[in-house]
Amino acid sequence: MDYRDIITKELPRAVTAAVRKRDEFESSGGLTGLREKFRRMSVTMDLMESLERIRATRELIPAIPTDEPIGSVINSPKVTGETSIVGIDGSQIYPSDNAAVQWAYVRALATSGDRNIETGRLFTPEDLFGDTQTETLKRKVDGWREAFESEMVAQSAEDPEWSNHIILTDGSLLPWSGMEKSMSDISDIYRSNMQRAKGRLVAGVISSPRSRYCMNLLRAAFRAEGKADLTIPVTDADFFREFLKVGQRTAIFLHGSPVNDDFNAAVHLFYLKVSRDEVFRIEIPSWVAHDSVKTSQLHAALIQDSGGLEYPYSLIKAHDLVKISQEVSQGLQEQADRDFYKSHGGPLILPAKVRLKNAYAR
Repeated sequence: MDYRDIITKELPRAVTAAVRKRDEFESSGGLTGLREKFRRMSVTMDLMESLERIRATRELIPAIPTDEPIGSVINSPKVTGETSIVGIDGSQIYPSDNAAVQWAYVRALATSGDRNIETGRLFTPEDLFGDTQTETLKRKVDGWREAFESEMVAQSAEDPEWSNHIILTDGSLLPWSGMEKSMSDISDIYRSNMQRAKGRLVAGVISSPRSRYCMNLLRAAFRAEGKADLTIPVTDADFFREFLKVGQRTAIFLHGSPVNDDFNAAVHLFYLKVSRDEVFRIEIPSWVAHDSVKTSQLHAALIQDSGGLEYPYSLIKAHDLVKISQEVSQGLQEQADRDFYKSHGGPLILPAKVRLKNAYAR
């Protein structure tokens, strides 16, 4: 039987299971029940102990309550003029399995107004041959992209022309390279760069996140009350799309990831609804989270910068400037392979798979 026939035949079972799971959730109160629970939830010793147990076993990553009441809803502050923002993004070219020359390139850029700064690095075979697994190489390239983006954060923070700017990055502020011991050198660079930005208004923006940090906080609350563990088949974005009105943000929470335990920025987070359908997770370092003036300024700036776009214009601009097209990437790889075989004294012979793909792509 063809795999497509197998999938087509079996897929209805997956749909049925998903519907049953959602029906069970709705029968227990669904989103309406969760909203009421979230609004009333308060910090208790039992809840904090439950959160500690969850984090100790790393079973779930929860949002951890801070000084603002858990169910808080904060309206957007009044905008008093336009705020200047630096947008930061990165891009990369991964090593190719089928290439004669394996190389990678990482680039990061910061932009505001008509001014851009950037950094990048070419990784040669000598840099890459320590690892042979494609996925490991890709994770390292992603880690270096994190590090270079953090270098742009640090340089933007130290730049006298951008001294009053908000600094936005596309993605999480946590160095996910810190999850792997083999990448500790990369995460150390990231931590050092974030320390250089200490005191500045820095934030990471995650669009329509798939995370369940606040849903895991709710699960911890049910456990603390001795109730059966509730599987919640919705994401934080699903929940706050209903919980918040456009322009509102949630309370600020401490990020419960174990990576945060030894990170000098102590990343916090809140959720922000910028349109009917779009919810952001905003990550901020502790020096922003504990400064109500900076938090209000960031809240207002994000609403203003995302107006009519459902995503900050500053980050859209950074993405457009830093991206590397597939055509350019492929052309550079072919040039490297041609130069290799020319120096090596042989013709460039592409693998049959690549030749066939190129033929069908025309």
